[in-house]
Amino acid sequence: MVQERSGRLADLAEIVAGALLLLTGGVIFRALARRVAESPAEARLETAAVIETPPADAAASQHEVVAPDVHLPSPTVWPAVLGLGVALLLFGIATGLVFSALGALLIIAALGGWIREMRHEHA
Repeated sequence: MVQERSGRLADLAEIVAGALLLLTGGVIFRALARRVAESPAEARLETAAVIETPPADAAASQHEVVAPDVHLPSPTVWPAVLGLGVALLLFGIATGLVFSALGALLIIAALGGWIREMRHEHA
């Protein structure tokens, strides 16, 4: 029984280490991706487009200057819920069906909520 418990702890430690490795790799990748600059000509064109486009109203935030032809979706919580659902589903594969079922329910709810929100945004 002691060996079984230590085996489970070792498995849990491997899962946690793998998750941390994935998260750390993602953070490093995003940091490096930000440093990669496009060609200087493209950077000058984008800078000129942003500088020449003033905000539509005086109350617009200075941090949200976007070129007029770019459409950004509104912030939503559904991608995070979808990620949590996938994580629980995969965790359930290693541990038990309860986590997998909960993960599957979260995935379904997140996809439904995200699609519903996108439909309302484009309507």
